[in-house]
Amino acid sequence: MLAVPDLRPPRPEESARIATLLSVHAPEPVTEERIRRAWDAPGVDMERDSRVAVEHGEIVGFAAVAVEDVHTWIEVNGKEAPALLDWAKPLARGRVYSGGWQQDDEVRAALLDHGFSLVRHSYRMAIDLDEERPQPRWPDGIAVRSFREGDGHAVYEAHMETFEDSWEHTRQPYEEWSHWLLERPGFDPELWVLAAAGDDLAGIALCRVHDDDPNTGWVAILGVRRPWRRQGLGRALLYESFRRLAERGCSRAVLGVDASSLTGANRLYENAGMQVVATFDIYELTP
Repeated sequence: MLAVPDLRPPRPEESARIATLLSVHAPEPVTEERIRRAWDAPGVDMERDSRVAVEHGEIVGFAAVAVEDVHTWIEVNGKEAPALLDWAKPLARGRVYSGGWQQDDEVRAALLDHGFSLVRHSYRMAIDLDEERPQPRWPDGIAVRSFREGDGHAVYEAHMETFEDSWEHTRQPYEEWSHWLLERPGFDPELWVLAAAGDDLAGIALCRVHDDDPNTGWVAILGVRRPWRRQGLGRALLYESFRRLAERGCSRAVLGVDASSLTGANRLYENAGMQVVATFDIYELTP
């Protein structure tokens, strides 16, 4: 008979071990900061929402459940994915999604065994910043500046609006958005690029340096509002992001994008010289 792993809520002092576990198949290391911020996020209850799988005193798996308005996301990692999915599925509401990096055979097999079907892919794309890049060319009427104190709600609204065309988008509460993007340690307002058309934000590029790898810069969010699309603003924001990250000492820039982006974002990044370096497979629980 196969041994049943012990499932329990994670302990704060276990964040480093869990970050290491989540990094096994990830294209970049998952940091302790990312784990701690997930546990401290508004509305999260570690006792209710997370579990570790423990065998012989060693953490061998981790899962977390996030229930939103119309769907649930189950994060699952490690060799005890089947037991963790058995725990997580009864907590889910609405449409239920999960996923894993394409090379993570154990998690992908567990998802299929638990009634999930592959529905979509997300790409991690990267570019070398050591090479000279084109300078941004801004459309007429666009003024570019960095984030300033008091811009938070305007940037939030621009982010929510520009992502309305993305797959399964739900409006994130401001407090949660601020927790993940604005209040994070090391926040650098010079890496938040705002493109304004008069009093309106036409587009945004919100960047940061990786918590543990100063050579890697993240283009975390890049969005253009509908009235200003197809004018080259997205490309200009991307090139400006590369320029500012390079000035911070980053030798590469990375981002995540829907492989079937409704706005064609993946084509923009490819045309700018970015390459796919990893694929995340997204699964939906079959009713």
